[in-house]
Amino acid sequence: METNSSGLVGAASSAIVMLTVTLLGDLFTGNQRHMLIGTNATILAVDAVGYPLLSGALVTLDWPAPFACFLLALLVAFPWITLLEEPKRDRTRFTVELREFDERLPRQAV
Repeated sequence: METNSSGLVGAASSAIVMLTVTLLGDLFTGNQRHMLIGTNATILAVDAVGYPLLSGALVTLDWPAPFACFLLALLVAFPWITLLEEPKRDRTRFTVELREFDERLPRQAV
């Protein structure tokens, strides 16, 4: 059972990381977007080292204790679900951003 729950936590964590970057990309533009995505990457790198250490310390109390930390995330997530508004999409701006992204992609000679 322990292996299954750890795998589930790992799968959920990877989904959360991808959704976080997606939200930052949708809600912010320009330099602010770049700064926030960089800050997010920094926090994730620190957490990648810190969370296993914290989990190891909590395991000394009781093996399910590290998983109880995810309940805190749920307490934060539910208010955000109701407070976060869907951004209005400006089709012109979106098209320009896609074109700029496409221009930056390296091209291979055919």
